[in-house]
Amino acid sequence: MIWIGKRETTYPGKHTGTSQETCSQDWLEAQRTPREKLNKAMEILGSSFQPLQSQLQKPWNSISNSMRSYYSKKAFECVEIVLSIIAPDQECFLLESIYKKFSKTQEMCEIDQTTKTIINAYNNVTDSRTQTQILSLIVNSFTKAELQKLIPGVSLFKIDSARKHALVTGPGHIINKPKVYRMKLSKPKLTHFIEFIMNPLYSSVVGFGQTVLKLSSNEKYLSRKILKVCHASKQRALQGLDNITAAGMNSIDMLSKLVQKLETFGMSQPESLTDIIQLINQFLKYEYKSHLNRLDGCTDHCTTMALSDPTEPKFSASCNHNHERQCEKCAMVESCLDMINEKINQIEIPTTILEEMKFEMEMAEKHLMEWKKHLLRTVHQESARRNILKSLTSKQALVIMDWAMKFLPFQYRETQSEFFGKKGFSWHISCVITSSKENELDLQCYIHILENGTQGWFSVANILVNLLDQLKTVNPDIDELFLKSDNAACYHCTNLLSFIQQNNAIFPILIKEYNFSEAQSGKDLCDSKTGTSRLHIYKYANEGHNVVSSADMKIALDSHGGIRGTQVSIISVNQDDEPHAKVKIPGISMLNNFTFGGEAITARKAYEVGEGLMIKTSTDPHLSMECVYKMKVVQPFPGPNEQPAKGTVTIPITRNDTDGIDNTCNNEEQRPIEPVADVNSNESDTEYNMPYFCCPDDSCDKVFAKSCNLEMHLTIGNHNYRTNPVSCLDTAVQIYAGQCESVLSYNETLVHCTSEDQHNINMGEINEKGGWALKGKRLTARFSESVKKYLQNICISCEKTGTRPNYYQLSEELRKVTDENGQKMFVKKEWLTPSQIRGYVAQFISKSRANITASKVPRVELCEVSVDEDEKLSAIVNMLDVNELNSDVSSIVTEVFSSVGI
Repeated sequence: MIWIGKRETTYPGKHTGTSQETCSQDWLEAQRTPREKLNKAMEILGSSFQPLQSQLQKPWNSISNSMRSYYSKKAFECVEIVLSIIAPDQECFLLESIYKKFSKTQEMCEIDQTTKTIINAYNNVTDSRTQTQILSLIVNSFTKAELQKLIPGVSLFKIDSARKHALVTGPGHIINKPKVYRMKLSKPKLTHFIEFIMNPLYSSVVGFGQTVLKLSSNEKYLSRKILKVCHASKQRALQGLDNITAAGMNSIDMLSKLVQKLETFGMSQPESLTDIIQLINQFLKYEYKSHLNRLDGCTDHCTTMALSDPTEPKFSASCNHNHERQCEKCAMVESCLDMINEKINQIEIPTTILEEMKFEMEMAEKHLMEWKKHLLRTVHQESARRNILKSLTSKQALVIMDWAMKFLPFQYRETQSEFFGKKGFSWHISCVITSSKENELDLQCYIHILENGTQGWFSVANILVNLLDQLKTVNPDIDELFLKSDNAACYHCTNLLSFIQQNNAIFPILIKEYNFSEAQSGKDLCDSKTGTSRLHIYKYANEGHNVVSSADMKIALDSHGGIRGTQVSIISVNQDDEPHAKVKIPGISMLNNFTFGGEAITARKAYEVGEGLMIKTSTDPHLSMECVYKMKVVQPFPGPNEQPAKGTVTIPITRNDTDGIDNTCNNEEQRPIEPVADVNSNESDTEYNMPYFCCPDDSCDKVFAKSCNLEMHLTIGNHNYRTNPVSCLDTAVQIYAGQCESVLSYNETLVHCTSEDQHNINMGEINEKGGWALKGKRLTARFSESVKKYLQNICISCEKTGTRPNYYQLSEELRKVTDENGQKMFVKKEWLTPSQIRGYVAQFISKSRANITASKVPRVELCEVSVDEDEKLSAIVNMLDVNELNSDVSSIVTEVFSSVGI
């Protein structure tokens, strides 16, 4: 019509011609096919449209791909032209809206298989409650009209009920019918039954299991715990032992977390650093001990140089060799730390997070290096025992002392109330090694069971004097004694060392040396004897005996002929007699080896390193023999004629003096015990399938055919810390026939890359590392009041809930906790390490318990009563017990009836 109007407007003066043309035009329009009409319309709407050549008459699946492409292209052009006219410059949005509406229509026409299954389940169920539960699964996915089309016969009320069910309880949630209980027993009958079953004649309380009452609502009711009524008195190890190794292993995890944090801030290739950290962990755990030697040219391996104090000539020793060699694996530790520090300084990190990361890096670096120093001191200090045993004569003895873990009273049959609240017995182990004949070592163990007293220096001094008297009685030929123990406070203290020096001349046996082991080492022989003795006691108790006193412990240890080479005594030490000495040895915590002379003590920081410092102790009357040795021997050791058999093993001991650490293991003739297999042995006929016993020390590579040889090897401590040409990973590679060759080459590349910068260190810098493994002085700092208050609140909360605080989480919490304004509560100088938090918590709890003990009402003294009064008292007690039983039964019945709604 628009075109016709234009024609009329163009020729207004020719009326007759225009009418004829209009009729002919209408006739032409009626004769045109739909294809022609489409082409004409598209020509009018878009001039660039090419006419449609043909109309599709065949099925779509039967035409060729070219024809499909042609018709699809023409259809898209038509749609695009129409959309550009309806919505200029917004064709995409309009097309997307049409497509969504078309897709929804298709989805309505074709529902998925899951919906069909739900609809079939709905139709197959006749219960109305179940139908509502099933319908609630799909009720929110369709409208009401759509649901009525999908499920014929469903009512609007049913749809509303299903939507309410889905909103209140969740789609498909099962609602059980309410249960109706009908009680057929009256309350008096129920009370009588409960009173009957609780009669002690028919039931008894046992020491195992826990009574649980389960109600019909699945609620569980636990019977009262004995500890809630009678609190057990037990001590918790809040501080524990020296945790240098644990802190070092924790620093490995801390470094791995730092690398992960650096990765989040854009550090590239974090996998290489992570692999290096794991290599350092494996190296320090298993390989570093085997690298150490007193005659090594590497500064990280030479123990003499590492433990020589450059500031004190008396604690320093010179080496007869040059330190020109360098170990790539040892240098990997320092180079890895330098790489992480460099990454932290290069990457852009927010200030608050950067401060925390630098603090964590400082702590990790400190603990990792302390772990490395600890391993070196451990190996070096163990050389004292080996050297003493190699040169031990028939007139000398080596004594290794240690307190065993307290033994808790044990009964063959005990109730639950008897199981809790036990108080353990202290017992002291003294292992004496002598050389009675040539090439023979005798092992004798003396156990002192402490009936009264504490594990302090005063008890150790009394035990030591008693042990010297016993040794002189049994073996009069012994004239000199070497002492060895760990560095616990009861041994490594001024009072004990001053007492030995002051009274050494009047002792029956002269004490020549006292060597202290590094923390967590040097007690393997005592621990072995402790485990054997403990199992012997349990064996006696399992035969139907009770071990509830120190006398029972002695009987158990002496049962079945006793333990070979073990003697037992019971002593009592009155702590009120402990003298208060005023003698002091400056820097005693740094000194580990003491030689007792006539006038002074020669002290060294490391075994046979330097000439030592002469310390003259003043004579203190409080440390005289008369003031200290006041213990009471309840049951003595067996007499000289009643001695048990000794543990004697013939061992070919080499008398050649070595350098302290065993460097003669490469000579097969000088080995104390011939092993079955050697990790570094080149023999191919080694039988790995036969029974053998390996040394429990990870760095020792000796293997034995008999358990007795392994025991004597542990007694001597002559470990084969030989430098292996391959690592533990390399050994695994050899065993599994090259399956891990790619891993090995990758690790070697990492080690080479991290340590290549270390080769550029000049010799002047190397020589300055003398004394790097010595113990450093711990700097003490006062905690701020805000930190104390924060930790005190946590301690009070833990005491109420009974939970134990996590010191590592608390340390991290102090660095991140903020106030109401979002500012950090504590600055960097107020941040604490886990060990500092552990020490403060232990001190706070001990003070709290001391205050509670002091505020308790003193006990009432018991007085003797007559027989008549005692009978009346028994009757009153019985009546009180009956009333308490009735009250408990009544409360239980009330709770049962209230739970069931009566």
